[in-house]
Amino acid sequence: MKTIVVAGATSAAAKTSLVVALLSALPTRAWGAMKITVTHDVAQGCPRGGHGCGVCASVGGGYRFVTDPEILKQPGTDTGRMTQAGADPVLWLITTPPFVHIGWRDVQRQVTSVDGLVIESNSLALCIKPDLTLFTINPRVPRSRWKASAPRLIEQSDLVIISLRDVKPQAAQPLIDEIHARRAGLGVVVTESVEQVIARPELSRRLAALFS
Repeated sequence: MKTIVVAGATSAAAKTSLVVALLSALPTRAWGAMKITVTHDVAQGCPRGGHGCGVCASVGGGYRFVTDPEILKQPGTDTGRMTQAGADPVLWLITTPPFVHIGWRDVQRQVTSVDGLVIESNSLALCIKPDLTLFTINPRVPRSRWKASAPRLIEQSDLVIISLRDVKPQAAQPLIDEIHARRAGLGVVVTESVEQVIARPELSRRLAALFS
């Protein structure tokens, strides 16, 4: 089973939009999709700063899968968008940090009838070697909100995508220069939106290589 992992510097980095675009562009429709939500002990508070969604409390210190179609298909949710894009199955893994890899092994045992999975997750990109890892950056989000995993993933991802939607190119230029320098100019795409990157040769070549 092939694995494409989409990670991002922050929330609101258009990770789900890229997952949806990928699902539409892959040469075969036999692809599933998965969202991984990493949470922490309830006593530490909500990792997103919110209250009352029940995700943290539902994990019980390990991990669990949400399999209820009524939840997964809800319009406007990440998993709902993956479903509408044609992914089958769509999975939602909710896990505490120590159980990311264990949950992934469970997925591999359960999902055997697809060509691959497109997975939205920073954590999984750090503990497995995907066939393709894409990393998205939204320059509008302050650096103070970047995830702790961002520096490492900038270094090791196959492609870093900087989306200039609603951003003036000159305002994003220092960040663009920094990312090019950190990656020695290799595997960096600056685009108007993550959806447009699907047609770029930097990505299309990598997608074609998955099936060669």
